[in-house]
Amino acid sequence: MAVYLTNGNYFITHTRTGAIVKVNNIGEAQDFRTVERAMEHKRKHPGKTSGYYYIGTEDNVHTKSAAQVENTFKRKHFSPSDRLQIYRKTKCYCYMCGEFIDYDKFEIEHRIPLAKGGTNDMNNLFCSCHTCNNLKGSIAPADLMEKIKQIHLYQIRKVHGNSIKWKIAYKALEGIL
Repeated sequence: MAVYLTNGNYFITHTRTGAIVKVNNIGEAQDFRTVERAMEHKRKHPGKTSGYYYIGTEDNVHTKSAAQVENTFKRKHFSPSDRLQIYRKTKCYCYMCGEFIDYDKFEIEHRIPLAKGGTNDMNNLFCSCHTCNNLKGSIAPADLMEKIKQIHLYQIRKVHGNSIKWKIAYKALEGIL
Protein backbone atom coordinates (compact mmCIF):
# COMPACT_ATOMS: atom_id res chain seq x y z
CA MET A 1 0.00 0.00 0.00
CA ALA A 2 1.24 3.50 -0.83
CA VAL A 3 0.81 6.15 1.89
CA TYR A 4 0.75 9.87 1.08
CA LEU A 5 0.18 13.13 2.94
CA THR A 6 -2.47 15.36 1.36
CA ASN A 7 -4.77 18.25 2.20
CA GLY A 8 -7.26 17.18 -0.48
CA ASN A 9 -5.71 19.51 -3.08
CA TYR A 10 -1.97 18.92 -2.84
CA PHE A 11 0.49 16.24 -1.78
CA ILE A 12 3.70 16.54 0.24
CA THR A 13 7.07 15.79 -1.35
CA HIS A 14 10.70 16.78 -0.85
CA THR A 15 13.22 18.50 -3.09
CA ARG A 16 16.73 17.11 -3.52
CA THR A 17 17.88 19.47 -0.77
CA GLY A 18 15.26 18.11 1.63
CA ALA A 19 12.86 21.07 1.50
CA ILE A 20 9.17 20.20 1.90
CA VAL A 21 7.04 21.26 -1.08
CA LYS A 22 3.50 20.66 -2.27
CA VAL A 23 2.63 19.09 -5.62
CA ASN A 24 -0.67 18.37 -7.35
CA ASN A 25 0.33 15.12 -9.11
CA ILE A 26 0.56 12.01 -6.96
CA GLY A 27 3.31 10.70 -9.24
CA GLU A 28 5.54 13.42 -7.78
CA ALA A 29 4.38 12.89 -4.18
CA GLN A 30 6.45 11.14 -1.55
CA ASP A 31 5.31 7.63 -0.73
CA PHE A 32 5.89 7.22 3.01
CA ARG A 33 5.28 3.44 2.72
CA THR A 34 3.63 3.19 6.16
CA VAL A 35 1.10 5.24 8.08
CA GLU A 36 3.55 5.41 10.98
CA ARG A 37 6.22 7.08 8.79
CA ALA A 38 3.70 9.57 7.39
CA MET A 39 2.46 10.49 10.86
CA GLU A 40 6.05 10.80 12.14
CA HIS A 41 6.74 13.23 9.29
CA LYS A 42 3.67 15.27 10.31
CA ARG A 43 4.85 15.29 13.91
CA LYS A 44 8.34 16.47 12.96
CA HIS A 45 7.11 19.20 10.59
CA PRO A 46 3.84 20.55 12.06
CA GLY A 47 4.06 23.96 10.40
CA LYS A 48 4.59 22.65 6.88
CA THR A 49 2.09 19.80 7.19
CA SER A 50 -0.71 21.61 9.04
CA GLY A 51 -4.05 20.62 7.51
CA TYR A 52 -2.53 17.54 5.84
CA TYR A 53 -3.63 13.99 6.59
CA TYR A 54 -2.50 10.60 5.38
CA ILE A 55 -4.20 8.57 2.73
CA GLY A 56 -3.34 5.09 1.65
CA THR A 57 -4.20 3.25 -1.47
CA GLU A 58 -3.52 -0.05 -3.16
CA ASP A 59 -4.56 1.29 -6.56
CA ASN A 60 -2.12 2.35 -9.25
CA VAL A 61 -2.84 6.06 -8.93
CA HIS A 62 0.31 7.74 -10.25
CA THR A 63 -1.64 9.97 -12.67
CA LYS A 64 -4.50 10.94 -10.36
CA SER A 65 -5.04 14.25 -8.56
CA ALA A 66 -5.26 14.50 -4.77
CA ALA A 67 -9.06 14.68 -4.89
CA GLN A 68 -9.27 11.55 -7.06
CA VAL A 69 -6.88 9.60 -4.82
CA GLU A 70 -8.81 10.55 -1.70
CA ASN A 71 -11.85 8.78 -3.14
CA THR A 72 -9.90 5.49 -3.43
CA PHE A 73 -8.94 5.36 0.26
CA LYS A 74 -10.91 3.49 2.89
CA ARG A 75 -11.53 6.58 5.09
CA LYS A 76 -15.12 7.71 5.22
CA HIS A 77 -16.76 11.04 5.92
CA PHE A 78 -19.53 10.26 8.38
CA SER A 79 -23.01 11.74 8.16
CA PRO A 80 -24.32 13.86 11.05
CA SER A 81 -26.62 10.99 12.10
CA ASP A 82 -23.68 8.52 12.11
CA ARG A 83 -21.61 10.97 14.18
CA LEU A 84 -24.45 11.38 16.67
CA GLN A 85 -24.87 7.59 16.96
CA ILE A 86 -21.12 7.17 17.65
CA TYR A 87 -21.17 10.05 20.17
CA ARG A 88 -24.14 8.57 22.05
CA LYS A 89 -22.60 5.08 22.04
CA THR A 90 -19.90 6.24 24.47
CA LYS A 91 -22.31 8.53 26.33
CA CYS A 92 -20.32 11.67 25.36
CA TYR A 93 -17.06 10.39 26.85
CA CYS A 94 -13.77 9.41 25.23
CA TYR A 95 -13.71 5.62 25.12
CA MET A 96 -9.97 5.59 25.93
CA CYS A 97 -9.48 8.08 28.81
CA GLY A 98 -13.05 8.64 30.01
CA GLU A 99 -12.92 12.43 29.56
CA PHE A 100 -16.18 14.23 28.69
CA ILE A 101 -16.06 15.64 25.14
CA ASP A 102 -18.31 18.32 23.66
CA TYR A 103 -20.13 17.10 20.56
CA ASP A 104 -18.38 19.62 18.31
CA LYS A 105 -14.91 18.54 19.54
CA PHE A 106 -15.06 14.73 19.48
CA GLU A 107 -13.17 12.69 16.91
CA ILE A 108 -14.18 9.34 15.50
CA GLU A 109 -11.71 6.65 16.52
CA HIS A 110 -11.36 3.31 14.76
CA ARG A 111 -10.77 0.80 17.57
CA ILE A 112 -8.99 -1.44 15.08
CA PRO A 113 -7.25 1.03 12.74
CA LEU A 114 -7.98 0.97 9.02
CA ALA A 115 -4.26 0.51 8.44
CA LYS A 116 -4.43 -2.72 10.48
CA GLY A 117 -7.48 -4.12 8.68
CA GLY A 118 -10.24 -2.33 10.62
CA THR A 119 -13.49 -1.22 9.04
CA ASN A 120 -15.86 1.74 9.10
CA ASP A 121 -18.51 -0.52 10.65
CA MET A 122 -20.29 1.07 13.64
CA ASN A 123 -19.01 -1.58 16.06
CA ASN A 124 -15.42 -0.46 15.25
CA LEU A 125 -16.11 3.28 15.71
CA PHE A 126 -15.94 5.17 19.00
CA CYS A 127 -15.96 8.70 20.36
CA SER A 128 -12.44 9.91 21.17
CA CYS A 129 -10.79 13.10 22.39
CA HIS A 130 -8.14 14.67 20.16
CA THR A 131 -5.27 13.68 22.46
CA CYS A 132 -6.22 10.00 22.64
CA ASN A 133 -6.96 9.83 18.91
CA ASN A 134 -3.51 11.24 18.12
CA LEU A 135 -1.83 9.05 20.72
CA LYS A 136 -3.39 5.86 19.41
CA GLY A 137 -2.89 6.65 15.74
CA SER A 138 -2.83 3.40 13.80
CA ILE A 139 -1.66 1.25 16.69
CA ALA A 140 -3.70 -1.82 17.59
CA PRO A 141 -5.37 -1.51 21.04
CA ALA A 142 -3.34 -4.30 22.67
CA ASP A 143 -0.06 -2.87 21.34
CA LEU A 144 -1.02 0.60 22.59
CA MET A 145 -1.73 -0.69 26.09
CA GLU A 146 1.60 -2.53 26.18
CA LYS A 147 3.43 0.63 25.07
CA ILE A 148 1.64 2.78 27.67
CA LYS A 149 2.57 0.26 30.36
CA GLN A 150 6.20 0.30 29.23
CA ILE A 151 6.35 4.12 29.21
CA HIS A 152 4.66 4.40 32.60
CA LEU A 153 6.97 1.92 34.32
CA TYR A 154 10.07 3.42 32.72
CA GLN A 155 9.18 6.98 33.77
CA ILE A 156 8.51 5.94 37.36
CA ARG A 157 11.80 4.02 37.45
CA LYS A 158 13.62 7.15 36.22
CA VAL A 159 12.19 9.13 39.16
CA HIS A 160 12.67 6.49 41.87
CA GLY A 161 15.83 4.78 40.62
CA ASN A 162 16.77 1.55 42.35
CA SER A 163 15.11 2.21 45.70
CA ILE A 164 13.75 -0.82 47.50
CA LYS A 165 10.25 0.75 47.57
CA TRP A 166 10.32 1.09 43.78
CA LYS A 167 11.47 -2.51 43.30
CA ILE A 168 8.55 -3.75 45.43
CA ALA A 169 6.07 -1.45 43.67
CA TYR A 170 7.44 -2.47 40.25
CA LYS A 171 6.87 -6.16 40.95
CA ALA A 172 3.33 -5.44 42.12
CA LEU A 173 2.52 -3.20 39.13
CA GLU A 174 4.05 -5.61 36.67
CA GLY A 175 1.80 -8.36 38.00
CA ILE A 176 -1.32 -6.17 37.75
CA LEU A 177 -0.58 -4.59 34.40
